[in-house]
Amino acid sequence: MAIYTRSGDQGMTRLYGGHNVSKASDRVGTYGAIDQLNASVGYLAALVDPKYDQVQNQLLAIQQDLFDCGSDYATLDQERPYKVKNGLADKLEAWIDDYTEATPTIKKFVLPRGCQAASFCHMLRTQTRTLERQLVQFSQVSQDYNPQVLPYINRLSDYFFSLARALNHYENYSEVAYKNSRDIFSQGSLGTEEL
Repeated sequence: MAIYTRSGDQGMTRLYGGHNVSKASDRVGTYGAIDQLNASVGYLAALVDPKYDQVQNQLLAIQQDLFDCGSDYATLDQERPYKVKNGLADKLEAWIDDYTEATPTIKKFVLPRGCQAASFCHMLRTQTRTLERQLVQFSQVSQDYNPQVLPYINRLSDYFFSLARALNHYENYSEVAYKNSRDIFSQGSLGTEEL
């Protein structure tokens, strides 16, 4: 079976149901950005020490979820039921809470650095925020999308922040506070969107 179709040679691609659209369309750009994030999560899994099997299992679950997110954006007019359901972000919140409890309390922003896996988590955090903005932008030009994807992606960025902190803690890397930060975390909210 050939993996190439030649249909893209003219700048077109197919959505679910066989709809032909330009590869330059906002929809294709959006699910392409989801796919890019998914590939980056796969790279993070390669960086994380296999001894952290809980992290590996979470990253695998996230990759499955991101495939579902991309699939939903490749579907017009709900020709099939959306795969991402309300409440999918709940498991991310539980994981975030676990990592927050396992790491030292912080009051200030920390610099995005540390061990290799944690540093890449920070890259993923920013990539996820970029995708989130793209989803919001898409919602302003189309009403044909699954609204449950955005809360998941929003929470996913917070997950990568929390995981970065946990991995640095596990690997005994001391976090470096941003020296000009005010006490931003004192209210119990991570506030990573305020960076």
